[in-house]
Amino acid sequence: MLQQRILACRLCQERGYIQQAQPIVSGRASDRVLVIGQAPGHRSVTKGVPFSGPGGGILQKWLEQAG
Repeated sequence: MLQQRILACRLCQERGYIQQAQPIVSGRASDRVLVIGQAPGHRSVTKGVPFSGPGGGILQKWLEQAG
């Protein structure tokens, strides 16, 4: 399953871009949209909830405007 592969991914860590990989995933296989973010913010990592910080609020507004 895609979520399991994302959670297991350590490519950025292995290549020295980050010290510790902390992928965060949410959603169901039946969802029609997949949003991929780069470098989750402190709040998202702490809560374990993607896009839960200020950037997530901006993203939510953009998605609402797009319909």
